[in-house]
Amino acid sequence: MAENCEELENFYENFDLNDINSSIWNMIINRSINSIVSNDQISSQLSERYHFHECHYSRGGVFNGIIKYLTDKAGGNIHDKGIIEVSTNCPNYDKPPKNLLDFNCKNYFEADGRNAWIKFDFKNMKVKLEKYSIKSYSAGVDQFHLKNWLIEISNDNENWITIDKHSNCHTLNGNGLVGTFDVQPNNFSRFVRLRQTGGLWGEGYMWLHEIEFYGYLQGY
Repeated sequence: MAENCEELENFYENFDLNDINSSIWNMIINRSINSIVSNDQISSQLSERYHFHECHYSRGGVFNGIIKYLTDKAGGNIHDKGIIEVSTNCPNYDKPPKNLLDFNCKNYFEADGRNAWIKFDFKNMKVKLEKYSIKSYSAGVDQFHLKNWLIEISNDNENWITIDKHSNCHTLNGNGLVGTFDVQPNNFSRFVRLRQTGGLWGEGYMWLHEIEFYGYLQGY
């Protein structure tokens, strides 16, 4: 594709319109038609060059994104497998943040403290997010549910960019509720962090069942 662009540039620089005739014009048209590359071909070439995988959200396909793709590839919990690392500033060692990756109702994450954050380190990979989904804990209204939070990204674990923000959000205030949220346009990043920015619905510490990210995965 790059070679085609260079050839066209050289042609434009050296071609004199006074030299054109019907034969030359037909040759130009045929050359242009034969050099067209489809969007699918371009996507395939880029994917092969940069090693990225597309994990887009689709209705009915909730929790079938980047985490699910890596889990299927690794054959188990991708934190335990060393594919990514999930950490928190408020650890509860009986209910660690890696439980968010299991996608079942038996395991869940509990933040053993207020104003908790959960950080996803994709290590040698990077993600470019479009959406994310969260499933609330199996408890009633106003019991340990997420209310105020940010989603942030970083490449150095020091400078963070906010790509989504919620205040007094009711979406996850109930038993096993699923919310899917859009994010602002962003670039490929190694780290993703969910950070609590205020109180919960009800008293107690933050409890969550599952989280999933959708978009592009680079480097796996």
